[in-house]
Amino acid sequence: MNKWKALILVSLLVGEAGPLLADAIFSGPDGTGTGGSAVLATYWTDSRYQMVIGRDEFSGASGTLTGVSLKLWAPFEEAINNVTVRGCFLDPEEWAPLTGGQYINTGLVTLADYGWLPVYNQEAGTGWWSISFFSGTVSTTSYATEDLLLDFCVDNDSTLPVSANFASIPAGAYPAARTITTNTNPEYNLLNAGYGNPSSFRPLVRLEGLNLSCVGSLYPGQLPTPLAADVLVPAGSVLRVFQGTSLFFKPELGIRVEGALQAMGTATSPIEFSGLSWEGLLFEADETEAASTLKHVRLTAVDNVATDGRGALCAYYHEVPLNLSHVEVADCLSPYGGGLFLGDIDLNVEDLWIHNCRAVNGGGGILAESLSDTLASIRIADCLAHQGGGLYINRGTSLWDRVCLSNNTADEGSAVYGSGCGDTQFRNCTFHGGSSTAATVELSAYNANQPAPVLFESCLFMPAAGVERAMHSTNVRTAFAWCSSPVGSANFVGDTFSPLLLEGNISYDGEYDTINWRPHRLESPLVDAGNPVLLDADLTRCDIGTGYWDQSAPVVTHLCDVPADQGHQLQLAWEASSMDLAQVNDDWFYSVWRLDSLFDVSRCAESLWLEDVSQFDPAQIGDTPIRVTAPEGHVWTFVSQVPATQVAEYGLIVPTLHDMLDGQAWESEVLVYWHHDTELAESATATAISVDNIAPDAPLALVAVPAGETIELSWNAVTTGTLDGVTLPERNGIVYHIYASENPWFDIEDAEYLGTVSEPRITLPVEENTRRFYKIVASDSQ
Repeated sequence: MNKWKALILVSLLVGEAGPLLADAIFSGPDGTGTGGSAVLATYWTDSRYQMVIGRDEFSGASGTLTGVSLKLWAPFEEAINNVTVRGCFLDPEEWAPLTGGQYINTGLVTLADYGWLPVYNQEAGTGWWSISFFSGTVSTTSYATEDLLLDFCVDNDSTLPVSANFASIPAGAYPAARTITTNTNPEYNLLNAGYGNPSSFRPLVRLEGLNLSCVGSLYPGQLPTPLAADVLVPAGSVLRVFQGTSLFFKPELGIRVEGALQAMGTATSPIEFSGLSWEGLLFEADETEAASTLKHVRLTAVDNVATDGRGALCAYYHEVPLNLSHVEVADCLSPYGGGLFLGDIDLNVEDLWIHNCRAVNGGGGILAESLSDTLASIRIADCLAHQGGGLYINRGTSLWDRVCLSNNTADEGSAVYGSGCGDTQFRNCTFHGGSSTAATVELSAYNANQPAPVLFESCLFMPAAGVERAMHSTNVRTAFAWCSSPVGSANFVGDTFSPLLLEGNISYDGEYDTINWRPHRLESPLVDAGNPVLLDADLTRCDIGTGYWDQSAPVVTHLCDVPADQGHQLQLAWEASSMDLAQVNDDWFYSVWRLDSLFDVSRCAESLWLEDVSQFDPAQIGDTPIRVTAPEGHVWTFVSQVPATQVAEYGLIVPTLHDMLDGQAWESEVLVYWHHDTELAESATATAISVDNIAPDAPLALVAVPAGETIELSWNAVTTGTLDGVTLPERNGIVYHIYASENPWFDIEDAEYLGTVSEPRITLPVEENTRRFYKIVASDSQ
């Protein structure tokens, strides 16, 4: 189903019309109805075949029958001479009683009269031959009440019987009446494509001009599977395909859009168009129609080589915008443009992925002809063609932005082949790997009068395996600015013009990420090395190639204990977001968060709980802690907001809940968020241990009061600690260790230890007539 071959279009009004045409295959007048596969009997003489298409087959049909397409084949490529097609409408009672050898001869209108029709060689592949009606009228007015009879006559004027022709009788005479039988000989079938098999999966006869129109809303499961007819979106109408819908087509059928197609899937519930050697999508709306949009759509398994199609998705004569967002095209085969065949159309692309597609001639992924639009965010991988394994450009002045071509294969131009494409631009593209006998990028023109060069800007060239040249041109001027290749300018060769090497080109031999096609490390020379005028999404100078290294996230550079303090504090430092450094905005800021245990949080009477950090609003800051749930019984607790002031590095003292306790490490984990309008950029987490570095001051005013067999000790509570003459309040709890000895000048040792208390008092037992000396040692509880 394509622009270049006339096909049957069977009309369906979604949700309202009758059944689809069953295989578009019809039974003959013998009434057997064996799979709808009656064939023309083969004799060494002229032949005649009458077939009836029942009125129930036209349920929901609209339009005028303008012709038929026949599937013809023979052992050799031959021709059938003098073919006449006649037809009429009739009531079933007029033909049902007919037996073999009888024909209806009255009321027939001559619809077509051809002197010669080709027959395809079965071994080389079969094809359709279209017979257009140029006389008579076969309208839809009778479809509801009568059946359609078609009469095919072959009057061969050859004088000798040959295998592919039906031998002679005097020219101009119709064949005599004869029995019509189902032929099972695989060599001489007419109107069949499967070696005489009455259940051939390919149709025998298809109608032209009748459409099964799809308009309105199409939901999952609403159409049968597999589809046995083309889907037409008529001019002046819109078909809305809802998420989760899957359409599977029989061979040589597809979707033709003359109005507008709105196929709106989602990431988790995409729309799928597929089939068995089916035709794909053809867009050809005129300028009066609405735009078409495909979003989260997967298009697979197109094979339209037999019908000389153009691309799994063809938009050549399409005069309104076509929007492709998150579209995948895979495992497709076409003569030209294995994935897409594009003319000079208004195409808007966001994340187009084409892979494992093939073209017999040019453009394994995309063939663009006379295109003058901007195409961006495209991945083409593992595609194959004779020229332009990934992309074939024929003329045009298009701009290709952030296109990644990887592991494609072609005789000429594994990534790109361009023909007469002066003034075309490639920006932030990656031409990577694959296989070619020529160059990774091959540009050619018929003469050297091309007025403007092909410009490569901020592009990365990684030559195909075994190919020394990254880019080769013939009669095409080329210019390179801020580009990179393994050996620099030696990769660029021109037969007619020397490459114009502009500023900023670099040679790159470093490690390369073969999964994402971007540098491993931030310090790679391909990061922030492109055109300084153009900025990436993180507001930094654009990177070379399609690889994008997001530098908008803050980077934690330092998290450690604050020295000479009373604990519960860490010193945090982080590098600014690239967006912060690019400009000042009063609404941009950082937020700092600490990971707490659920036990610690439960001790807080109230909290303001958020589902995620994106819900954080500075207006929420107050006395109530702000928290976000985290896995494994933990939560992130908001610590502080820091305004963005366009400085390179920021610092903050972060409070902790625990210091080191009895030598055990109590790690605190923190992270930083960059808040840019409604977007977030998250740093990696960092961990450290806070330490109480200042010992408590010595307890003072120790008093001992005997009371019979006990003695009561009391002293002043310790609330401060002193270091280098500076006294600071204690932040941790204080505990007191009690020691006693009969020697007034005893050392503090385990043998003298009596116990530990948290209050500045203790009652101890004493023996009568004993003399004891006491010492109190204060220490931090952590």
